[in-house]
Amino acid sequence: RMAVAPPAILGHYGLGRLASVTARLPAPFAPGAPRGASPEDVRRSLGIPGGERVLGFVGNLVPLKGAHDFVRAAQTLMAERPGLHAVLVGAEFHSQRAYAETVRAAIAASPFRGRFHLAGFQPDVPLWLSAFDVFCFPSYSEACPIAVLEAMDAEVPVAATAVGDVPCMLEGTGLPLLSPGDTAAMTEVARTLLAMPAPEREHLSGLMRRRVRSFYTLEA
Repeated sequence: RMAVAPPAILGHYGLGRLASVTARLPAPFAPGAPRGASPEDVRRSLGIPGGERVLGFVGNLVPLKGAHDFVRAAQTLMAERPGLHAVLVGAEFHSQRAYAETVRAAIAASPFRGRFHLAGFQPDVPLWLSAFDVFCFPSYSEACPIAVLEAMDAEVPVAATAVGDVPCMLEGTGLPLLSPGDTAAMTEVARTLLAMPAPEREHLSGLMRRRVRSFYTLEA
């Protein structure tokens, strides 16, 4: 018998201890340019004026994805940056309706609610990621989150928790790894990435894309 799985899956099920496991493969990823609309079209569809900054979240509205932490971090940064918007892309589930309502209530109670945008489920995640200036990934548990690879390929700086294969994905980029639930740390990393000078951002973007194209494509 043969098992082919990313390291996080092998570790979760204890398969890494089996003598028969001789190779560990990273999460496969099929890169591709955003299709159809442009990032500017995405921003216009949400009513975000040109030139304003966007902090983004991609994940189903369930507790493990940490949308509540994203909302808290975004509010802190919005207080500092009058032109900052926060976009949440992700489906709501009937079984997690109470949690989704909690997230909605937190946004409704925010003095910056007009700059929050709940986009719901979107089929073209790379396109939406390309419309973000910073991608926040506050998950509490993951295996091999493809959204992180998609953000790296879209050259969008990532503020991510150290869950599943994320530490391996971001290896060599210099991006900090955060503890789940540490909203203050995520806020600080996002603040730094939003303020990053263009040359540093271009360097980081190149590191991220080279890493994902070198190790995480289906061909690699």
